[in-house]
Amino acid sequence: MKDYKNIENFIGDGRNFVSIIKNLHPNISKIKLVEFARKYFNKSILNRCYFVGYLNSKQLNLLNTETSSVYFSLDSIIKNMIQHSEISACDYKNIDIILKKPDKIALSKSNLNSIILFKKTINIIRQ
Repeated sequence: MKDYKNIENFIGDGRNFVSIIKNLHPNISKIKLVEFARKYFNKSILNRCYFVGYLNSKQLNLLNTETSSVYFSLDSIIKNMIQHSEISACDYKNIDIILKKPDKIALSKSNLNSIILFKKTINIIRQ
């Protein structure tokens, strides 16, 4: 598994893959685009990831885990860029800040193995 060391390269690759998928299938739903990406791209590409940071003790307890490292896979960023186009590159670049100091933490209602981190405002650190 290759880890990205640079968030810019990670986001750039995500955008490039999304662009390829949308150009190949401009008229299909977002869900179908994600399904196509997962079939079209090799798993070794989709499993490449960017290290975001570490979960704190409260986050670990909510998830009932001892594994604290958080990675963002290329598969996840492709899915997010397709389904949540309102999230900017700047938002992705600052995700580590949200992970370190969220204003609120909640268990996901739709996925019991995940949590949602909320941040009311964020001073833009990276653009």
